[in-house]
Amino acid sequence: MKKIIIFLIVLSFLIIEICLFFKDNNIYDNRYTNNDLAIMVQTKDSNYVRNDNFPSGEGYTLNMTKSTCNHNSNIMWDNDNKKIVMSSNLVDEKCELYFDFDYSKYVMDLSGNGNNGVLHDIPKWDEEGITTSDDTKKGYVDCGLAGYDFKDSITLIVRVRVNEFTNYIDLHTHQRMFGNYNGGGVVLAYYSPNMDGINYNPYISFINSNSNNNHNNSTQKINQNNWYTIVGTIDNENEKIYLNGELTATLATYKLPIKVNNNPFFLGKGNMNGNDYTYATYKAALIYDRALTEDEIKANFSSEINNVSKDQLLLWYKFV
Repeated sequence: MKKIIIFLIVLSFLIIEICLFFKDNNIYDNRYTNNDLAIMVQTKDSNYVRNDNFPSGEGYTLNMTKSTCNHNSNIMWDNDNKKIVMSSNLVDEKCELYFDFDYSKYVMDLSGNGNNGVLHDIPKWDEEGITTSDDTKKGYVDCGLAGYDFKDSITLIVRVRVNEFTNYIDLHTHQRMFGNYNGGGVVLAYYSPNMDGINYNPYISFINSNSNNNHNNSTQKINQNNWYTIVGTIDNENEKIYLNGELTATLATYKLPIKVNNNPFFLGKGNMNGNDYTYATYKAALIYDRALTEDEIKANFSSEINNVSKDQLLLWYKFV
């Protein structure tokens, strides 16, 4: 009997401690439900509630129908300040807030950094991936990150299928797929040295415009309608291109740091001209604020992209 009493006393103490913990902390639950963000919050002494778990990127709206409060407080989402505004300043008001994500206009950044992409005139997004341009529409994804300082290392990754080779006559017919190149910056592109129209099989090119506009071209060509995982890395020694996990080009890094570019990263379009669109379908796009190692690339980026390290992962779009 004595042991039971001691157990009940200890259990009661633990329950009290848990309740006090929830009382003293604004957030006591955070989870994702069907890719829509659900957050439990608790007020203290203000009708403004703000915390690090609120969505930081664009594309979220507060679902007023699903969100509820214990004391029926009215709530509003202040998107400019990333705050919840409540109709009362009741202490210990507890609310379950639901944020819906608008997939018709945005793509969610799975890195956790809030770099959600903005969709522009996308013709199709289905079980194969997102098609940025075709014969009906010319579109792209604005990935943001304008002015981001990568200093001396970066990794760009795309899982892509080029549906139709186009021959945009600029910079030796580089057709840019993913990057922020415009008089500065970096970009993954495909490249034909012959400028002979669309009847060619191009190479992959990785351009670092601060390396004396170095164009690092792969030794392996690509074909239309084939899926490829393409990786470009820059560190303080080399610029490299990998195709389906295999190293296909190495070029000595000419100059660092990587040039800070005030242009956003685009997926499916170049930054230099309004007609520079890529007829392609993408399954994934990633940016790291470091150069991935060859072992990491072989292990995780040889075909489909499944295992993604979040070590200095800056942006991750997964379209299927």
